[in-house]
Amino acid sequence: MVRDEGYFNVRDDEVFEGTSFRRYQKSHFLDFTEKSTFFNDVQRRSLFHYGIYCLNDLVDIVTPESPTISYIGMTSR
Repeated sequence: MVRDEGYFNVRDDEVFEGTSFRRYQKSHFLDFTEKSTFFNDVQRRSLFHYGIYCLNDLVDIVTPESPTISYIGMTSR
C-alpha cells in the first residue's frame, strides 16, 4: 500500500526496527491485514510488515517471506 506522507499517523504502540526502512514486529497495518484476509487460515504461517519511508510517500509491504533487497543505484527521470 502506498500512502501520502501528509496523511501518515504516528502510533506509539507499534514496535519496529529501523528508520527509513522499517521492519515491524507489531503494527496496526499488520493487524488489519491479518483480520481482513484469510491468509493465516490457508497458509498457517506468519506475515511480515515492512515500511519504506520516502520523501513524499510511505510504502507498506506485507509478505509471508523476508524480501530480497538490492540496491540498483540512482536513476533519473
